Amino acid sequence: MNELVLSCNKSRKSARIYDNLYVNCMHATALNEHQRQDMSDIYVFRTNIDSSSVFIHLYRELKKLSGVLDCSIDLEDCDNVLRIECVDTPGETIIEVIEMHGFFCEELSY
Repeated sequence: MNELVLSCNKSRKSARIYDNLYVNCMHATALNEHQRQDMSDIYVFRTNIDSSSVFIHLYRELKKLSGVLDCSIDLEDCDNVLRIECVDTPGETIIEVIEMHGFFCEELSY
């Protein structure tokens, strides 16, 4: 009888440890997501990208870069402003990709 009780206690202890690990992992994931947002950079560029079809092509190329999280462009702005959110991707790398495809790209300060 003692073995059965001991076995049940071990199972409860294991379940408690598992629950704690799960909660700790979920907390770590939430922290990592929050830290990622804190560490992301937002770059703003003046470009001569003048159509959505060109932007879609460049968007696909930019998303190939590791660390690029999101891209958007304002085609109604006179500077055709390109906005890029990324982690650990230098602005110079983004400029190189845009210029490699034959477009003007200059970082704006904000």
